[in-house]
Amino acid sequence: MNDMNRIVSLIIGCMLCFVSVAQDKSVNEPQGESNKIIQVEFRSEPRNGDTIHVKCGYAFGLLNGVFFKRESENVIKIPSTSYKDRYLKYEGGEIVHCTISQDKLFSGRVGIDDLDLTVKPTDKKVTLTVTSKTGELLGKIDVLITPKKISLYMKINKEMIELTPSLPVPVIKMDDVIRLVAITDKGEVLTTRECYVIKLDGPMCEIVPRTNGGELCVDDKDCLINPGRGVYVGGEFEDKDGVKYRRSELLMAEP
Repeated sequence: MNDMNRIVSLIIGCMLCFVSVAQDKSVNEPQGESNKIIQVEFRSEPRNGDTIHVKCGYAFGLLNGVFFKRESENVIKIPSTSYKDRYLKYEGGEIVHCTISQDKLFSGRVGIDDLDLTVKPTDKKVTLTVTSKTGELLGKIDVLITPKKISLYMKINKEMIELTPSLPVPVIKMDDVIRLVAITDKGEVLTTRECYVIKLDGPMCEIVPRTNGGELCVDDKDCLINPGRGVYVGGEFEDKDGVKYRRSELLMAEP
């Protein structure tokens, strides 16, 4: 693969890869003297046994401070430079580990960079709170728990084929009915919101997701029939709670 193809493949891979990146949002609501609660939403990395790892990212100053101190297995004290102590609490389990680092690119502030949290097997979301010294709620941090694994399948008529990196591009016919199906390690079949087939050596403008219930259109099937060196097969999928995931596989053409 030449340098240009490597660059194109990297770009496409980043766009289509399974997402485990933090997502943020703030919501203002009346609350005590502060008159607002900051609410932040993150997405964990895939579950590892009974723990999850969370890259905290930007949290609107909730996790910035000085002289961090662990008060208990589920409480971390965050004294601020204005001498207004805050407390990060996790009622659902234990804060196993946290990393504190300085933001060297922008503000230079010191804050919690990532967390390891214990979770229950049935948990799909956990919530941490940040309170003042008097117990006033200042912020909420919702963590969406990423499934340990999401398997991607191509359903050709009635046959289900699991897509893996070692699988060559399947042989299909234009009149085949082909759908993409994603299933979590817990057996939940996700709803396919969009799907696509992109030729590895095709132009970037060919990235046109389709939303026809997960069924591949004529253009997608043409890419499978004439795959060149290989194809990316992927889509966006949603669980029953409305959490969206992206998943894709690169299938190489047989020599």
